Amino acid sequence: MKRRQRVMLLLAVLILVAPTSVMAQTSTTQTAPAQSASPLDPVAQVCENDLSPDKRIAACNQLIASLPKGDPRIYRILDARGVAYFSKGEVDNAIHDYDAAIRLNPRDPVAYNNRAFAHLAQAQPDLAIQDYNSALAINPKDFFAYASRGYVYFMGGMRAQAIQDFSTAIKINKKYRDAYNLRGMVYYQSGKFAPAYSDFDAAARLDPKQADSLYLRGLAGRKLGRAADADRDLASARQLDPHIDAEMSRLGLK
Repeated sequence: MKRRQRVMLLLAVLILVAPTSVMAQTSTTQTAPAQSASPLDPVAQVCENDLSPDKRIAACNQLIASLPKGDPRIYRILDARGVAYFSKGEVDNAIHDYDAAIRLNPRDPVAYNNRAFAHLAQAQPDLAIQDYNSALAINPKDFFAYASRGYVYFMGGMRAQAIQDFSTAIKINKKYRDAYNLRGMVYYQSGKFAPAYSDFDAAARLDPKQADSLYLRGLAGRKLGRAADADRDLASARQLDPHIDAEMSRLGLK
C-alpha cells in the first residue's frame, strides 16, 4: 500500500504515514520468513486502506482484540488507527495511539512522524520538532521528515534552518518536488528571487502538470523581469487549477 497521504497544496511534506503492513511479523534478521495467509488479512486491509475512518478504526480494534498482549504487530495497528482518528479530526485520540505505539516500539519512526504531524495540528511546533528529531535519529535518510521539520522551521520564521532541512531532503532524494517548492518559497519570501526561480523550475520540470510549481515559477519569473515566460506559467497554472490565485494568496504569495 502507499505509505503516505497528501494533505493540502504545498503542505504535502506534512504527511500521515501508515505502516507497511499491520499484520507483517517483525524479524531481527534481514530476510523475514515466508508467511501463510491469515484469516485476519482482509480485516488488516480494511484497517490500513478503507476510505471510511470509522471502518478503519473498527477493523483495527478487531485486530488488536484478536492478538495476544505484547504481540509485536500491535504497534503497527496503533499507527494505522491513529491515522484514522486523525482523518476524523480526533487529534487527541490519534496522539494517544501514537504514544502507545512508541511505548511498544520506541524505534518506530512512523509513529514519531505521525505524532509530529498531530502536534503541529494542535499548534505545538516545539513538540513536532522533537518528534521529527526522533524520527531522523532512527532513520537519517528520511527525506520526508527533513522536509516536514523544515516546514515547521519555516512557519516559525527560522529560515536558515528550514533551507538546511529542505536542502538535505533534496540531497537524499533529488526527485522530491515538494522540497524544491518549499525551499523556493523560503527564498522567495526572503527576496532571493533567482534561487527561488531555480527551485520552482526544478519542481516544474519534475512534474509539469502541477499548478503550484508553475504558478510559483511564474511569480518568481515576474520578479526577475521574465514577463512573457511568467505570464505563460501563470496562465497554465490557472488552467490546471482555477482556484490557484486564491490558494497562493492565502499563503502570502503574490
